[in-house]
Amino acid sequence: MRLTLNRAFGGLGHRSPTQVLKKARAGRMAPGPTEQPSPGITPDIEQIAQEAAIARGLLAASDSDRQQMYGSAYDAIYTTSLKRRGPSIDDQTFGASRRLLPLLEKISKPGQNVLEVGCGVGLLTIELGRLGRHTVGVDVSRVALDRARTFAEGVAEFELVSGTHLPYKDESFDAAFSVEVLEHLHEHDAPPHLTEMLRVLRPGGRYWIVTPNALLSRGSAARFGVDVQADGDVHLKEWTYSQLIVAARKAGFTNMRTPWRNYSLASFPLLPAGLKASIERPFATSPVLTKLAGITSVSILVQRPR
Repeated sequence: MRLTLNRAFGGLGHRSPTQVLKKARAGRMAPGPTEQPSPGITPDIEQIAQEAAIARGLLAASDSDRQQMYGSAYDAIYTTSLKRRGPSIDDQTFGASRRLLPLLEKISKPGQNVLEVGCGVGLLTIELGRLGRHTVGVDVSRVALDRARTFAEGVAEFELVSGTHLPYKDESFDAAFSVEVLEHLHEHDAPPHLTEMLRVLRPGGRYWIVTPNALLSRGSAARFGVDVQADGDVHLKEWTYSQLIVAARKAGFTNMRTPWRNYSLASFPLLPAGLKASIERPFATSPVLTKLAGITSVSILVQRPR
């Protein structure tokens, strides 16, 4: 059974999202859930305030409680955000973009089983399904998946998961991917997540991970252009290339590769991920160099040994 959101956060001695929003109204950070936004206040501040409070609670939770809390946490976030977005699947998608499809086509083939972890409303899962893959999207949010099914038109499947466990047999998928998901997992949950991904991939199967680069971490104020005051960032753990390569290797993955760019040059050969790991730190101080080197995010394809 999943913990309810306010019970989970209240039991930790931290402010619940409801309490944060009351504080936000008093400090002119965000409107309340049933109020109209005040003039000059960005509507998405409510979501950012929620995410920051949720991140604090997840970081403080025990490992067992946190597995139950993920679902309620992201149900709250999607409930807040979707009502303020447009009606199309692109309007309601966080993080993912159709521009990732060329690389996803490169690492999978028609007829193969492909898994998306943290699929949200399902944009990439659905589009890959239309390209002939047998696609499955999983998410901890029932709210997101209910919306995804309204867009799917039978070309993709969606399943609710709890925490890091995946309800699939060993060697079920030929390829897998996650886009801006890993940063929302607690550091303790990343190793079991990677181990689960290795388990459900077939020998030779690849897992593509896209996540913000910790060396370029900006915090919520810089990232979103709003002030969430003392509530901190919305991410639980950001990664560098070097850190993620080590974690993936410990989980049993090999052949770490990286694209030149996430959104272009998909036809170019994949690079050794260690190359970007070797340059990310000295290049991180220069916005021009980080963009040229393709290290604004950590983008790694890892492979289950054949």
